[in-house]
Amino acid sequence: MGDPASNETLLILQNEFVDLIRLQVYPVIIETLLFGLHMTLAMYLLWRRWTQRNSISLKTYVPLVAFAMTAMLSARWAIDAYYLLASALNSYSRVVVLLDPDLTNPELQYGRGVDIARNALTCGILLLGDCVVLWRAYALFGRPKWLLVLSISVQLGVASVYLWFSFGTISLFALVVAVVPDSLATSLIAYRTWSHWKDIREFSEHSGTRQSVAIMLVVIESGFLYLILTVCLVICIMLDGAASIWARYMLNPLFAMYPVVVVLLVATRRDFLERSVNTTSPTSLPWAVEISFRERNDGDLRSCGGPAAGRHRSSLSCSVTTQNMITHAKDDLKDPSIPPSSGRDGSLIPSP
Repeated sequence: MGDPASNETLLILQNEFVDLIRLQVYPVIIETLLFGLHMTLAMYLLWRRWTQRNSISLKTYVPLVAFAMTAMLSARWAIDAYYLLASALNSYSRVVVLLDPDLTNPELQYGRGVDIARNALTCGILLLGDCVVLWRAYALFGRPKWLLVLSISVQLGVASVYLWFSFGTISLFALVVAVVPDSLATSLIAYRTWSHWKDIREFSEHSGTRQSVAIMLVVIESGFLYLILTVCLVICIMLDGAASIWARYMLNPLFAMYPVVVVLLVATRRDFLERSVNTTSPTSLPWAVEISFRERNDGDLRSCGGPAAGRHRSSLSCSVTTQNMITHAKDDLKDPSIPPSSGRDGSLIPSP
């Protein structure tokens, strides 16, 4: 019985299957793992909103962002899995034809709409991620109108470019435009962070946060990590080849995961950058702190609070000015000319 396949044919089959495993099977496996991690984070965010909705203030758009990212990433993952299945079936069809030319096994064909949908989903993930990064810059700058107008204008321009290139091949111009929103937001947040870096370090020391953890939180919240991912995607696509294929499979779940991570940081009140910057706002000045007396069994007045101190109770202490005001208040209460009012424990401080 003769061998119908020549050595050249066997080499072609070997290279084809090696490329299939190296450029599609392995990337899809890694994409699936990242997709599962994203689903876990998204479900955790929704679970926290449901179980702690009374203690955690989450706007309506927060779960919408998580749901939109999850939906787009799910559709993108399904298309990638379909591509893998189609490639495997087509490779098998070519093997059958090479081994026996008399047999016909038509290849699985997919229309142009699948490619358009794949590109559109990628652009949608990038666009929504840019919105979250720009929103962080807008929030840290105190929500000025000029930054809102600038962010909307930039996003409209980027969206038009994405929409244009969703129906064709991605060019260098589209890749450069993709970096514009991230560069703008990261530059603004970097300026804000640099101007308050001393306060951030002091805040990390007072709140018990390690400086390495503080730097990590700043990098995550500032959008610098998101900018690095975008630049890596641009470079890999420009290089083409295996790097471009791996980048498309791996970076899309990371792009989709990043806004959910930022939203989780804000939702769980571990918003380190915004909290540390806000400690230097006028509401934390001594004369802006509202004095409040609390009843204690020993009659001692030891706490002061207010709008700013309530938000940062673990990191802010009463100022010297406020302590002096409390001391004067104690002296006034001990003044014999002032009629005492007894509390539940017999002290001079009335029960709240």
